[in-house]
Formats: sequence, structure tokens, C-alpha cells
Amino acid sequence: MSQNDKAKGRLLVVSGYSGVGKGTVIKALMKQHPEYVFSVSATTRAARPGEVDGREYFFVTQETFAEWLADGRFLEHTTYLDRSYGTPRDYVESRQDEGCHVILDIEVEGALNVKKACPEAILIYIIPPGAGELIERLTGRGTETEEQVIGRLNKAIEETAVIPSYDHVVVNREVQETADEIDALVTGSAPPRLTKEEGLALARSIRADLAAYLKKVEEHDTISGSVFTDKETTMIHPSYSELMTKINANGTAEDPVVKSRYSIVMGTAKRARQMVDNGYMEQEDHSRKPLSIAVEELDEGRIRILSDAEYARMKAEKEAERAARFADPAEGEEAEEAAEAAEPEGGEEKEPEQEN
Repeated sequence: MSQNDKAKGRLLVVSGYSGVGKGTVIKALMKQHPEYVFSVSATTRAARPGEVDGREYFFVTQETFAEWLADGRFLEHTTYLDRSYGTPRDYVESRQDEGCHVILDIEVEGALNVKKACPEAILIYIIPPGAGELIERLTGRGTETEEQVIGRLNKAIEETAVIPSYDHVVVNREVQETADEIDALVTGSAPPRLTKEEGLALARSIRADLAAYLKKVEEHDTISGSVFTDKETTMIHPSYSELMTKINANGTAEDPVVKSRYSIVMGTAKRARQMVDNGYMEQEDHSRKPLSIAVEELDEGRIRILSDAEYARMKAEKEAERAARFADPAEGEEAEEAAEAAEPEGGEEKEPEQEN
């Protein structure tokens, strides 16, 4: 079949709650199905080192961007920090003519603008199985402040009102399964796992749970993890605020063990990741999330967070012990590194978190 005989590809717009795993799903989709390609946007910002015109972006002047906009050459566009971004219609259509399915990973406002310009575009909104999964993902990765996490959850609540404008609602339970479902929706090879009404009902349920969770946060001044069922919301106990009070009982006003709840969020998130990376969750039959187990371990004293002073004191004691055992401190470091390298991996001993 010649290129001219190829069936025209589809235009796919993918959006989703922040933290839902949208980017990971798209990567899996493109890896499994090479006929999917990312759209290349035009921008007025300067190219960064290593970026190539036409690969990462089409780098254009503000004047050129304005001309393209006036000529209707963008499917959607936006301005951020005095820099303009837009999806060139010509590029998208040329890739479609090659038989490629073109993916746009954009926010809801841009998605709706694309739908107006191209009614045949397929709009898919990705949601989590439940509010609890979204909260644990945002708090568990430990990359955002409390304020940022709360802001993302509020944005999810707001975006739920726009989801009915999308063609399909897809639940991201497992990455490859979600990628395969999206491909089936684009190619028409299989029906959706959920009808649109079922997906919207789940999204509304998630919105209600998130609103209840944020209300709990406001009442209890905590951003602790949550356990959600279909009909009720219950806070994990103890909350991070309760843990903070308990942990700081071992410190002083001048030198508290933890200075904010976020230190506990980070500490338990690191411990949860440690359990996953070391295969601990595979060794045991756990029905709970790693983050919930880490909170329980901290509450029961099986792991602990060290204050700045305690950590400095332990470090000094270790260095003094090394100096006493070896005339040359460097020799001591080499000996300890060799001993650590000889220790078997995957032991059950739980190292205390040293979170400042």
C-alpha cells in the first residue's frame, strides 16, 4: 500500500487529573503501538541547549506566531509567562495523512478548543480508580509541598465539571491495560470498559470523596493519607498531625524532631518507596498501601525520624568510633564500605529514616 493509500490517522486528545499517570500511559501506548506520535507545538520561547527545531518544538518569533494565529493555523493556543504555545494544524494533519494517530497531551481548556476546531477528534479523560489512589500518588511521591498537593486536588474537583465534554472516560488501574483500552477506543477494535455514564458517575464519586478529604484537612490541619470506600471516607489513624505531636514529645521546643507535617509526609513516603524497591510488598501479602504501612511503622516505633541534633550526634559518635578503631579515618571508611558491601541484600531489618 502506498503512502497515498494509507488510511488517515486519528487525532487523540488526552487529559486527566494531575497525578493520575497520564504521561506514563501515553509512553506505554506509543511504545506498544508505533503508529501513535506526539504532536509538536509551536512556541515563542527560545530553544534550550540540545533542543532541535521541529523535534521538541517549532521555535518561531512572536510576529510569526501572531501571523499563524490570525491565519487560523492553530488548533489551540495559550500564553504562559509571556510565552505563546500553539498546536499547528498543518503539522497534525500531515502526520494524520501519513497514517499516524496524533496525540495531544493538553489541559481541558485546550482540549475543548481542539474539539471545536476538529469535531472528529477523540477526547479521552483519564481518572484514577478512586480518590484514595490519587491522594496516595500525590503525597507518596514526595515532590510537592502540602499547598501544592491541596491545589492539585482542588483542581481535580474543578475539572470534574468539564469531563462530560469528553468522548470517553478511562480508569487507569494498570498502565498497559489503560494504554490498550485507549488504542481500542481509537481504532474501534473493542468497546469501552465503562460506558460514559459509568465513567462520569465514578468521576462524581471521586469529586465528592476529594471534597470530603479536603474538608477533613481543613478541620484537622493535616494532609494525612485516606482510605476511601464506595460510600464512605475514613481517615487513616494516626494522622500526620497526631504523629507530629507524638514524635516531638521526644524533642524540645528549641530542637523539635520534626518542624512540619511535611517532614513526616516525606519520611513515610521514602519508607514506602523503600518497601517497594526492596520487594517487601511482594514478600508479604499486604492488602494495604505501602504508605499506610509506613505510617503504622512510625507510630509503633518500628522506624523513627531523627532530629537534626540527634542525627549530628550519631554521626559524630560513628566518626569517633571509626577513629578509635583505625589510625587512619580513610582506612576506617574503606573497611566499613567493604563490610556493607558484604552484607546480604533483602534483609528484614528496617533502617530508621533520617529525615530532617
